[in-house]
Amino acid sequence: MHFSEVEIDGFRALDPGQEVDFEWQKTSGPVEGFAFMATQARPVQAENDR
Repeated sequence: MHFSEVEIDGFRALDPGQEVDFEWQKTSGPVEGFAFMATQARPVQAENDR
């Protein structure tokens, strides 16, 4: 997934292993060998963070 698809305020960065929720879409042709791509990624908040 491209960092521009991360939906957070400020610098769009995720930590390795961080859980995310995302949408996906079929590509019109293979994108770097993949038939699908992730879009609209949002970090999943832990119960304590809500």
